[in-house]
Order: sequence, then structure tokens, then C-alpha cells
Amino acid sequence: MEGKIKSYDNSRGFGYIVDPEGNDVFMHITGIISGTPKAIQVGDVVKFVKAKGEQGFQAAKIELAR
Repeated sequence: MEGKIKSYDNSRGFGYIVDPEGNDVFMHITGIISGTPKAIQVGDVVKFVKAKGEQGFQAAKIELAR
């Protein structure tokens, strides 16, 4: 699915993606499989899958859709 980066803290390596339904999905630097993590900015479009994490769903297999 596609979403947009809502927030991302480069120094801490995590943030949130807004999915197509408008829900916030947690993302972590370890879920990024393409692109440069330090280059991620608010508003970037990404492709990802929702995966079950320890505290609910989180983004996995995150790819920048540039």
C-alpha cells in the first residue's frame, strides 16, 4: 500500500506514516528496504506493508516511491 510520511525523527530512527484510510502507522528505520533513511522527509510518498508488531501494526518493507 502507499502512504505519506507524517513525521520522522532522523536522530531516533522512527516516525509515522499515514495510510490510505488516514490512520497513523508506526515506522522504524529497520523497516526501510530502499532509499536513504537520512533522506526521508515529511510528505514523502512511500510503499509499505502493515505488519503486526509488539504494540499493534507497524510499517514494514518501506520503499520510497520517488
